[in-house]
Amino acid sequence: MERRSLLIASAATVLTGCARGLYVGPSYTETITALAATPDWKQIVVFGDKYDYEFAPTAAFVEQLNGPFQARIAADFHNARLGPDNTVTLEVRFSMRETDMTPEELRKYWQKAPELPGRRVLGAHYLRLHRVQKTPNPERFGVKPTNNRYEIPVNGYAETPTPPKSRIFSELGDMVGMVILLPIVLIFLAVKH
Repeated sequence: MERRSLLIASAATVLTGCARGLYVGPSYTETITALAATPDWKQIVVFGDKYDYEFAPTAAFVEQLNGPFQARIAADFHNARLGPDNTVTLEVRFSMRETDMTPEELRKYWQKAPELPGRRVLGAHYLRLHRVQKTPNPERFGVKPTNNRYEIPVNGYAETPTPPKSRIFSELGDMVGMVILLPIVLIFLAVKH
């Protein structure tokens, strides 16, 4: 009996010791108001008040985001988790108000969610976003405002390092520089000859 109690106490100590410092309750709330995408929609950047988030969307996600319901859809976010490698995983559900739907759309999209009264779920997607530092002057990249302002509680890890700078905008910035410099070089060469 004494040995069993000792084993249980040891296991509890190890488990609480391992869990302490790793997972922390709600770390921050992110407010999302805009997004931008590469011309081919292979990469999307979501702009938040605190950080920016990059991800490669699935074809189904892009189709719903750009489809015929674009102006009428809203997003519902669940279970946002920040990992120690600066990735955020979360579920996003696109939904639409039943009053904005045609009878045919109501028949096609029959799924309802109890936490979304009066709305029909169009689709659910599990996303893995890479958290990066805020991009200065993102409007130069064709930022598109979202239909709504979204506040997302993000639960995280205590030891998450400072996020890196955006790789996408570094590349796009180089491309913008090339687009601006190339005509100047061509004009210079034309004038010189």
